[in-house]
Amino acid sequence: MRIAVVGGCNVDFICRPKGISQEATSNGADIQITPGGVGRNIAENLKNLGCQVTMITAAGNDIMAQYITNDLKEWQIESRIIPKEKTGIYFALLDEAGRMDRGFCDAEGVESLTFEVIMDKVGDFSAFDGVVVDANFSQTVIGELAEHLRQRGVPYALEPVSNYKAPRLQRAIKGCTLIKRNRYEAAVLTGLPCTTLEEVKVCAERLGQLGAHNVLISM
Repeated sequence: MRIAVVGGCNVDFICRPKGISQEATSNGADIQITPGGVGRNIAENLKNLGCQVTMITAAGNDIMAQYITNDLKEWQIESRIIPKEKTGIYFALLDEAGRMDRGFCDAEGVESLTFEVIMDKVGDFSAFDGVVVDANFSQTVIGELAEHLRQRGVPYALEPVSNYKAPRLQRAIKGCTLIKRNRYEAAVLTGLPCTTLEEVKVCAERLGQLGAHNVLISM
């Protein structure tokens, strides 16, 4: 199965403090640097499932872009990289227990792409058996991509990325084969509470009413 992933590729910096951190001073920490980005991570997992994967993303002319490109080559994922000013960076600050405290993402390169530029790089999505679109793009671009895929009968899945970016998928829900989100993102998109199992079911039903063929909500 040939799948295109249209989404973000970042270099991830994961910071875990050694002990209790203090404000306004330097703290000891374990910092890991890894390839990341929601789109890129989905591409890796699709490859593990045996799919032939093409990654469509943006990156700058810098050492981090080379790092990402080499990573995709190692995974035997075809890359179609659109040149931008800089490569995306994601910084995750964990707490002492290893749980997410807060994360910061600079995905300006991907977010500034236009539908026309993406199509120039891809040519024709009809050559793919399916497409995954993450919410790192603007709402306009996501809507245009979804309309293009619907017109050509290409199945597509949606990934919201974060609470902040989830609303960008609104125009693309109708006709999507699959939308996957956590309960916080589901609450943002439906405007409904999504804490208990029963509320999760109601949110899933609402997303189905909006036109999603399959809905997956994690708690």
